[in-house]
Amino acid sequence: MSIRSATSDDLGAMLTLADQKHTEYAQYAPTFWRKAVDGSTKQRAFFLSVLTKPNVIALVNEDNGSINGFLIASIIDAPPVYDPGSRVCLIDDFLNGTSIPYEIAQKKLVKTSWRRHRATHKRLARQVRKVENHFLKS
Repeated sequence: MSIRSATSDDLGAMLTLADQKHTEYAQYAPTFWRKAVDGSTKQRAFFLSVLTKPNVIALVNEDNGSINGFLIASIIDAPPVYDPGSRVCLIDDFLNGTSIPYEIAQKKLVKTSWRRHRATHKRLARQVRKVENHFLKS
């Protein structure tokens, strides 16, 4: 199992995973998760647009040549009610397939996104380290 940056070659697998999860979620909240007629076209366009943005961290979890999870995070300004001293990392999309335990993929993808965020936003990294350690231990 390895985490790497997502590329346009990963779009098919990412779209399949997203569709599977949206179908699953629709069982629990059918109105919110109702698929739009052109939803997959819009999802593809969204994924393509974020893969090229410099403020986006897009990762995939690859196992034996197969993509079984992904994460999309954006580096954004903090909401105006907070002042962390730097931009923050907002995880927008996170999905994993059923071939690996959720907790394993979650920890690997989230840890990698935080490491990449910290590489350019060290001040915030010091502030969130205690929160990160608590989250990843639970």
